[in-house]
Amino acid sequence: MEGEMTLAWRLGVHAVMVEDDLVLLDEAADAYVCLLDGAKVVSVRADGALRFDPPHAVDDLIEGGLVEHRQTGAAPAKAPPTPQARLARPGHIAVRPSEALLFLVQAWRVARAVRRWPMARLLATLRAERAAPPGEGRRSLAEACAVFDTLLAWSPFDGECLFRSVLRRRFLMALGHRPDFVIGVRTWPFRAHCWLQSGPNALDDWPERLCAYRPILTASAGGPP
Repeated sequence: MEGEMTLAWRLGVHAVMVEDDLVLLDEAADAYVCLLDGAKVVSVRADGALRFDPPHAVDDLIEGGLVEHRQTGAAPAKAPPTPQARLARPGHIAVRPSEALLFLVQAWRVARAVRRWPMARLLATLRAERAAPPGEGRRSLAEACAVFDTLLAWSPFDGECLFRSVLRRRFLMALGHRPDFVIGVRTWPFRAHCWLQSGPNALDDWPERLCAYRPILTASAGGPP
């Protein structure tokens, strides 16, 4: 119901069910929480309101700052579709000098941000970024990914999936594309992983690997299509 005061995840807390377990990502704390058999205790309405059975099960979550009383009404953002394929690339593509310079500048900036910024600031920046307007001679998304792959292979910078995905996203957006940034989780053992996606296509990983993860957070890019 519009304007109803209900229990809901605190803003900045994201949740997903992985089989019977509930996994939470708290942006402010840069931490994950896993509630074993959470599906037996928590249910989520279409508008994002939470129900707990038994009711006192929410007490620890409220005390921990993960759940709050607030107005709901807007449906939570939907996760992108499960990746069906990895975007095909051209076999060979020449890199333009401007693209090499763009890569180096962005790689330095992203390496610094990933190393120094808290997760909340990094995610806020990802959400606020907008794609460049289409320019004359703009490469297709497949071509832009192929250029990035070539440059990454020769890059003096290195890092985990977070660094690579943020860097690829910055590079692609500077060339006028709007990929989604996705964080997914799995359990037993617990793992968190991030990747880029455009529709059903994974841009920097293989669907066979990504199918093991359930998306818990998606940052969509703005700007011109």
